[in-house]
Amino acid sequence: MATDNNKLVPVPSSNSLVPATDGKEQYPVRSTLPDWYTSIPLEHAKMKAISKKRPQELATLDGLKACMAQCQTANPTQLANQYDNLRDYIHRAEIQLPVTCYLLRKSNMLSPTAGLPLIFAASANFPDDIKSDAFQLYTRWYKGDFDQNILRGIETSKSNTHTGDRIAPAYREKFPASAKYFGQGDLVLGQWWPTQLCALRDGAHGNPQGGIYGEKNQGAYSIILSGGHSTTDSDNGDVIEYSGTEGKNFCPTDVTNFMLLSSKVKNPIRVLRSSHLPKKNPYRPDKGLRYDGLYTVTGVVVTDQMTAMHRFTLERCEGQAEIRYEGKGKRPTLWEVAAYEKLKAESAW
Repeated sequence: MATDNNKLVPVPSSNSLVPATDGKEQYPVRSTLPDWYTSIPLEHAKMKAISKKRPQELATLDGLKACMAQCQTANPTQLANQYDNLRDYIHRAEIQLPVTCYLLRKSNMLSPTAGLPLIFAASANFPDDIKSDAFQLYTRWYKGDFDQNILRGIETSKSNTHTGDRIAPAYREKFPASAKYFGQGDLVLGQWWPTQLCALRDGAHGNPQGGIYGEKNQGAYSIILSGGHSTTDSDNGDVIEYSGTEGKNFCPTDVTNFMLLSSKVKNPIRVLRSSHLPKKNPYRPDKGLRYDGLYTVTGVVVTDQMTAMHRFTLERCEGQAEIRYEGKGKRPTLWEVAAYEKLKAESAW
């Protein structure tokens, strides 16, 4: 992680740097349960009320856990259907399931031996996309963020351009997040956001509007592919041609310099794809933005001397799961698309 603006962060020169190469689990189970979780006694009045009434939300959480168990015991002919059922449970929980601290405590959803960690633990054999999405849900709940609204924490403006949209100060204070780091952090492959500001909210990309985010003495942390230079750029999934921004009088812009530095130090760069990409691009997400993994800059050419325009070749780091643009693990999920379209219809942004 970048901690000193006066020094370069040491990074491997290899193109195989992936989230788990430092000896840690790719989806680490926290060593302790969160304080909000352990501070709730089982004899609490609300816990007793939940036990007595057994609300539908608790039944859904119990159903998710039962589905996990069925996946672990299913015979090969049943396993594909069971995995689909589990995907459905996790995706609905992310978008539609209202939970409280008491419901999660009652259902032991964060327990390493009884809850979501059973899906993404290093010893688990679930498909990569299910592990990723379970870890995303676990991470949000662990922080105590129980709001399933895809625009949670965002204050929207009344203007058509929404340039006045911002992250609510109260949300940022409660759930701080920074994008000033190299690598994947707590993100998961395929993680999706309805807007760029939401990606900033979760520490995926630190620029609310621009496509490149980085620092002067560090390099680029993340970029967004959005089709801004469709005539010169290309996207072949694992290999990308990506242009910087136009400078003046032969001088590159700051963000282009971030990319130039990354071309030298070979740090991993987070790549997000936007639905603003050309529709013919098969990797384009249906809506919003999707995190597609870590890439390194492997080549650079100057395309215009006067404006100091540079085009960078980026290659996807080895050892990562596939880009989630198709198949059963596709993001955004059907639930995310439905939530997006509902909010758009309501003119939420």
